[in-house]
Amino acid sequence: GHTSVGAVTGCAARCNVPVAIVVTVREPYKYWQSVFSYSWIGDAAFLTWWLGKYGGMGTEQRRAGPLRSFLHFMRWVEATGCCAWDGPRLQSPDRWPISQSGRLHRACGDPCRYDRLLHTETLTDDWIAMVTDFGLPRVALPRLNEAVGGRTKTPPNTTLTDEIVAIINRVDAPMFSEFGYQKR
Repeated sequence: GHTSVGAVTGCAARCNVPVAIVVTVREPYKYWQSVFSYSWIGDAAFLTWWLGKYGGMGTEQRRAGPLRSFLHFMRWVEATGCCAWDGPRLQSPDRWPISQSGRLHRACGDPCRYDRLLHTETLTDDWIAMVTDFGLPRVALPRLNEAVGGRTKTPPNTTLTDEIVAIINRVDAPMFSEFGYQKR
């Protein structure tokens, strides 16, 4: 989600050694809970930046608007269209979907083309299997983006109601059909 398919393809073509495209995915329901929580807190999250740039929203405006509750946020995501995997393909290169599948398709094509698929739920095991298969040293992955302690405000509850689950199933459908996650 942090690059584009053009950049990946171009980079792989320029390499003088064999390359592997490695993609990491997250369980879709946990992904959306995380997007909401990080955005509500205001940490370095794509949605925080996006709402600031295109919505002119500061922290309090985000919290009173699209982020006032997890359900309201998911309804906003679905209604906005630009956030879903099949939403409008906006012309500006920095305006792209926030859905996990949309970000993945932006990075590795539609359908996504990759050599290895790692899952955050089993990342250590997936990582060790991959480096072992490639004959690389078994170097541990560092823990990045850890939660910052001492927060003064806690995000609203992110309980998965039937309505929220149904919205996630629609806006991130390829996570189930293409990446093998099971719908609830």
